[in-house]
Amino acid sequence: MQLFEILEVAGEVTPTQLAKQSGLTTGGVTAVLARLESARLIQREPNPRDRRSILVRATPEGLALLRPIYGKMNEDLEHQLALYNVKNLDVLIRFFRTGQQDSRQTDAHLERFSFVAAISRSDRRPPLFRTQTRSWRIKVICTT
Repeated sequence: MQLFEILEVAGEVTPTQLAKQSGLTTGGVTAVLARLESARLIQREPNPRDRRSILVRATPEGLALLRPIYGKMNEDLEHQLALYNVKNLDVLIRFFRTGQQDSRQTDAHLERFSFVAAISRSDRRPPLFRTQTRSWRIKVICTT
């Protein structure tokens, strides 16, 4: 469902962009897209800006399948938002934007240290840190 939300907002994206925005691996996105395409919920087209790439977009059938679900969610959200005035909504928007920016900066910072965590993967003790694909025991080693 998350991929459809991205497709509905963006219109069309590359599989790599879908992977980045969804948090899935590119291989995972490829597998999901294959299933969605066989169900005729998405279509893949050549990317006119890059011959090596494709663009993915939701089909009308795919969007029609999800609109009732998103319609109810949107109604609920509109009801909740109606409880706030414009000034309060502005504060909420700034809060979430700042949090999103901080999260991206933290992710970028942690990516530099991923090799340190990989050193500890053979440790048999329960992991303290999990990613989508690996469990690691983090040891504090400051190397930048």
